[in-house]
Amino acid sequence: MLDETIRNIDFSGCQTYRDQLAKVNFTLWPLMLPKEVRATAPNLLTLGVEEFEAVYLAELIRKRDSFIVDFLFDEAKRKRIQEIFEGSTGAWNHTRGSGTDFFWKITNGKMEQLTLHGNVLRDEQGAYELTMEPSVIAQELEHQQILPCMLLTYAVTVFWCGIRSLAGMGSIQYVSEMKRKWIQYLEEIHSTEVELIKHINTQLLVVASINFSRVHSMLRQDSAFDLLFQGGKPLTYYQQLAQIPYKYLQYPTLPVSYQYYIPKGGTFPVNEQELLKPFAWIQ
Repeated sequence: MLDETIRNIDFSGCQTYRDQLAKVNFTLWPLMLPKEVRATAPNLLTLGVEEFEAVYLAELIRKRDSFIVDFLFDEAKRKRIQEIFEGSTGAWNHTRGSGTDFFWKITNGKMEQLTLHGNVLRDEQGAYELTMEPSVIAQELEHQQILPCMLLTYAVTVFWCGIRSLAGMGSIQYVSEMKRKWIQYLEEIHSTEVELIKHINTQLLVVASINFSRVHSMLRQDSAFDLLFQGGKPLTYYQQLAQIPYKYLQYPTLPVSYQYYIPKGGTFPVNEQELLKPFAWIQ
C-alpha cells in the first residue's frame, strides 16, 4: 500500500530530489496521524533551509548588512572567526580535515569541502577557486553553486533573524556553544549586536518525541515509518499522552543524550527505569 501511495504521487513539476521529498512528506504525513483527525489536520510543507539561507545571505551581502557580512569580507576578522570556531560542530576542523570553511561547493548535487587560502576558497583538487569578494559570493549563492555551512545557517536564522528553531538535545549543546562563541567574538570587536544575542534563549529548543511503542517489554521511540506501518496511533493514545507533563516526554532519550554529550567516564545519575514510569500505560 505504501509503495503504491508513493508511486501515485505526481512528480512531474519537481526540479530536484528535494522537491520530490517535499511531495512525499506532504502525502505521507496524514497517514501517520489518527484516522479521526486526518481530514482536518494541517498540511506539512517541507522547505529546504539551505536554499532559503543561500538566497537570504546573498541579499544580506548585497546590502552589506549584518555582522556576518562584516566578518566574511574582512580577512583579519575572518581569521579570528576561524580560530574561535575551530573544531565546533557545524563549522570546520582543520586537524581532522572535516567540515568546510564557511561554504560548501555543490557539484552534481553533492557537497564538496572548501578550504580558505588567504582570500580564496579552493576545493580539495584545486580545480575550483572562489574569491572572497561580496559580488562573487552573492552570485554563487543565488545560483546555488555554494551553500552556507551549518555555522552560517544558524548565524543567519538564530543569531541574526532571531528565529526560534526546533531541535533535539544535541542541538541545544552545539547551538549554545555557538552563542557563547559569537558573544566572545562580538565583545572582542565591541559590537552592539552582542546585547541582542545575549537575550537569545538557546536552552528551550528541544522537540520531544511523542510516539512510543513497547517491543519485548522495552519502550522504543517510533520512527515515521513505524507510524506508517502501524496505520497511525489511535486517538486515545494522544489523549492519554496529553495528561503527562511535557518534561516527561524528554525522559526516555536522556540516558542516550547524556552518554553522547557528557565526557567519557561520566555515569548517568538517575535510574533509567524510574524515568520510564510515566509511560507504563503504553502497551
